Amino acid sequence: MKITGKSWCTSLIGFLCCVVVLSVQAADTSQYLEQAKRYQQKGEHRAAIIQLKNALQQDADQPQARIMLAQSYLKIGGGASAEKELKRAQE
Repeated sequence: MKITGKSWCTSLIGFLCCVVVLSVQAADTSQYLEQAKRYQQKGEHRAAIIQLKNALQQDADQPQARIMLAQSYLKIGGGASAEKELKRAQE
């Protein structure tokens, strides 16, 4: 199979697009976690929960986000939800 300049360039552009999308996603997740941490420090746990859920929508495999979410749920009296998140974090 002969690779032409055009097909090589198209493959490279596709690869670079994937890298950019993944980088933006990682940045968004960390921004959500930072915002949630600030909300927790101010005692604004409902706002923190929203940011943590946003982070988990970007990347569901975030044990740190799940632990923080459990903490905020506990602060607002959501023991069952906190337990569920801690179990997910443990997985």
